[in-house]
Amino acid sequence: MKLAPLFAFVLALQFTVFAQQKITVEDIYSGAFRAKGMDELQALKNTNQYTVLNYDRSIQTMQIDLYDFATLQKVSTLLDTKNQPLLKEGIDSYVFSPNEKQILLAANSNQIYRHSFTAEYYLYDIAAKTVSKLFDFPVQEPTFSPDGLQLAYAKDNNLFIYNFATKITTQITT
Repeated sequence: MKLAPLFAFVLALQFTVFAQQKITVEDIYSGAFRAKGMDELQALKNTNQYTVLNYDRSIQTMQIDLYDFATLQKVSTLLDTKNQPLLKEGIDSYVFSPNEKQILLAANSNQIYRHSFTAEYYLYDIAAKTVSKLFDFPVQEPTFSPDGLQLAYAKDNNLFIYNFATKITTQITT
C-alpha cells in the first residue's frame, strides 16, 4: 500500500525525462517554435473568396493565395514573390484596387511612430502578372480613388495624387 505512491512518483518522473525534447539555438531562431497564423486576410467584394498573405519559411518567399469561404480550400495563388525579382525583400501589406484587378503592395516599411510608416509601393496587375514600382521614394498612406484610376498619398507632410494612365503626380498641398 505504501509502495503505490512511490511507484506513481517514479512512473511520472520517467515520463517527464523521456518527454523532453532537445532544443538548439538554431531551432529557436529558425522559427520552429513560432505560432502559425495568417498575416493578412482580405475578403473580396463580389465573390465568396478571400486572400491571405502567406510566408513559406522553407524557401523564404511570400504568396498572396486565394481561398474559398465555403470550402476553406486554396483556389489559386495570385502572386508569388519567387517569380517577381522586384519583391525579393517580401511584402509587408497589400490592398486591392476598387475593381480588384490590381493589388497595391507595400514593401520595406520604415516605422515612424506607432501606426505611422513609410514604405516602397508596387502595383501588381493580376491579369498580366506584372509588378511595377510606383515611386523611387517611400510614401505614406496611399489610397486608391473610388474609380481606381488615381492614387492619393502623403510624402514629406504633403498630399499628392498620382494618375496611373498619365503617370503624372500632382501636388495638392504645400
